[in-house]
Amino acid sequence: MPRFLIFAMILCSAASVSAQEGAGSLANPRTGEPAPNAPVVIESEAAPPAAPQQAQPPEEQASSEFPELNEVPPPPSAAYGQPQYPAQSPAEPSREDIGISPSIATRLRVLESNLTVLGNRGTSPLNGIVSLITGGVTVGIAGWQWSENPDAASYLMVWGSSYVVRGVLELAIRPNANTRAIEYAHMPMNSQEEVMARLAYGEEALESIARRTRLKRILRGSLNMAVGALVIPVYFVPRDWSFSNPFDYLVLLSSGISVISGLIDLISRSDAERRWSAYQDLRARLENEVLVLRGVAPLAAPGGAGLAADFVF
Repeated sequence: MPRFLIFAMILCSAASVSAQEGAGSLANPRTGEPAPNAPVVIESEAAPPAAPQQAQPPEEQASSEFPELNEVPPPPSAAYGQPQYPAQSPAEPSREDIGISPSIATRLRVLESNLTVLGNRGTSPLNGIVSLITGGVTVGIAGWQWSENPDAASYLMVWGSSYVVRGVLELAIRPNANTRAIEYAHMPMNSQEEVMARLAYGEEALESIARRTRLKRILRGSLNMAVGALVIPVYFVPRDWSFSNPFDYLVLLSSGISVISGLIDLISRSDAERRWSAYQDLRARLENEVLVLRGVAPLAAPGGAGLAADFVF
């Protein structure tokens, strides 16, 4: 029994020693056999320590990274010569350079405004042509009906003749305001002589338009009054002043309208006449301007006193 225990104790001791050697062999492999999972270390020559890098400025760093930025193109003046600019056209002389007085400038401006308005309205020859056609047709109807109804034919003859005369007046005395306005607008003002020539032309044009308009107005009004007064005896005398049908009252009404319209033409002035009259008043005021004393006030000055006078012209 003791031998068996001793043998068992020896076996246990051997087993424990073998177990310790197996565990140690796992941690410490044999010489020349690396461990399965152990990192492999390759021995090399020791490299010298790197010198500390100095921080470069942002400009040098950017230029080193992008070398194409270093190629700065030369300025235009050095590569292409001095810049050339197109020559400007000489400006027109101003009013101060020519020497136009404020009164002359005002008259030129008013003349241009008046002629422009009258030119835009215009005087078309269409009214005169229509009057000629209407008068000719009316005279033709009167001649056709003369043998059958002489009273109505005489009435139509008078009215047709008046329309023909009115058409001739419209075409003969028609003021050409549009042409005058265009010519005035294109007259130069580069010198004192050209300024005065334009002023004289504008005044003559406005006066001519007003004069022709006045003549046409007077002749048209006189013609209307004469025709209205002439129709009544021409139509009613052969009928012994009898009113037997509605057409008689129509003749009387048309004669009264003609006389009234003619009277209105005689007493009312046209737009061109009013503009010319207003310009004459303006010219008279500008030419007769004198110094006017508005007041006198005391004025204090260093070492004395004085008076300040206020003039207007």
